[in-house]
Amino acid sequence: MFAARVSYAKFERAILAQEKQFLREARTESERRHIRARTARTLFTEAFAFGLPWKDFGRALRRFQRLGLSDSDDRVHAACLYVQSLDLFPKRAREAWTLLEDAERRTKALRRANPLRKENLEAIAHTKQVARVRRPEHR
Repeated sequence: MFAARVSYAKFERAILAQEKQFLREARTESERRHIRARTARTLFTEAFAFGLPWKDFGRALRRFQRLGLSDSDDRVHAACLYVQSLDLFPKRAREAWTLLEDAERRTKALRRANPLRKENLEAIAHTKQVARVRRPEHR
């Protein structure tokens, strides 16, 4: 589908159809939760890649937050893409930066030996460096 350059709407329909098929084949509730979470992450990532307006991007973000933020890696992924997309909807800056700060705080709480700690802190640092919309000042 990526090579076919389909619209986001077609991509979303195909991914949700695939999710439905996988859910039918899942044996446990844990497997179903995992399938829903991975689907939500995929749709959110592609909403970012497609540069969707807030109506669609926000819907994908909320779904990902509801179904997919089960670990530090997902939190960092969501926060980094949200902050990097702020040039499309700068009025959301406070929420996005708060999410990034929370992800950073949680990542710093991981053991230093955890390989995700270093990787996620690097992703956060990169996001702060390339962000086009700066963090709003506290009131």
